[in-house]
Amino acid sequence: SVRNVFSANYHKGTVESYLTNEDGSLNPAVSVMEHSGSGPDSRQEKPHTHYAGLTPDEKYLAAVDLGTDQV
Repeated sequence: SVRNVFSANYHKGTVESYLTNEDGSLNPAVSVMEHSGSGPDSRQEKPHTHYAGLTPDEKYLAAVDLGTDQV
């Protein structure tokens, strides 16, 4: 069956979503959300998204960004 797949890209600071094919292979990204900004520490000069996952009720996608200290 067709499913949604989400990825967090640490080096780009993005969250991407994909649809799978019936055989499980991935299609090109259907959306790319680019984070912006920086955190309060001088080492946090740009976004570093390091986790993206659905909430337990599967209504929302949460993305955690180490570079901006945001969810």
